[in-house]
Amino acid sequence: MSKDIFRKRDTEQTQTYSHWRTHKNSCSLCQKTFRQKGGLDRHLRTHTGEKTFSCDICQKSFQSSHSLKEHKRIHTGERPYLCSVCQKTFTQKSTLNTHARSHAGERPFSCDICKKSFLIKQHLDSHKKIHTCERQFSCFVCQKAFQEKRSLVVHTRTHTEGKPFSCDICQKSFRTKGNLTQHKIVHNDQSPTYTCDICNAIFKRMSALRKHKFIHDEIKPFSCDFCSKSFAQKSGLDVHRRIHTGERPYSCPVCQKTFAQKGYLGIHQRMHQGMTVKPQH
Repeated sequence: MSKDIFRKRDTEQTQTYSHWRTHKNSCSLCQKTFRQKGGLDRHLRTHTGEKTFSCDICQKSFQSSHSLKEHKRIHTGERPYLCSVCQKTFTQKSTLNTHARSHAGERPFSCDICKKSFLIKQHLDSHKKIHTCERQFSCFVCQKAFQEKRSLVVHTRTHTEGKPFSCDICQKSFRTKGNLTQHKIVHNDQSPTYTCDICNAIFKRMSALRKHKFIHDEIKPFSCDFCSKSFAQKSGLDVHRRIHTGERPYSCPVCQKTFAQKGYLGIHQRMHQGMTVKPQH
């Protein structure tokens, strides 16, 4: 009987100490608690913005030694995390874990509006702006607005004709690294293909197959905020919106005439073939 009493007392004391220890390391700003003071110290930097760990190569600063260690791999070329399926390597374990989902077909983050799913939460957050029509980044040349800063950066290259990413096989250039990566699949005969189980159409990318299947399922998740017309693919919506906005982003380098679609520009340029026409200034 006495043993049970002492055991109960020891348990209560342990729980009391654990509770005191946890709440001793409590953030005074958001009340989040930590088991160790080191965890609280790291957390406080998220409020203060303090970055005490600096890279001795490029002087970029970080809030934790772990983040600095991962950053330094950019300079050293170290990629210690290996995918067991395709042998691709990564600088961070979290990036490897995300990549592994592409082999497993996992897309755990789903849009509650159109049910489209994504590999990582950041892509879902960016996607949701399509539905809210939030566009906070504007082009200083043509005032076109974008939901993401990276989209604005890519767009500005249409004004400067910047295509910084070149294929080392055929020298074709692209505005984004993603487009270059997709293009390289053309040169790789060993790359996997994805077949539509309805019409047997073949695609080089799983993402292209998913978009294609919207046609069969009659799913049109992209709606025009002017007239509510819906489209199966975002590219179709982008072209359609130009009817309302009057945007004509494709310009003929010979006569400066502009067009809403790249295909129309190509048809127009054939008129200049065989003709000696000086570009207008």
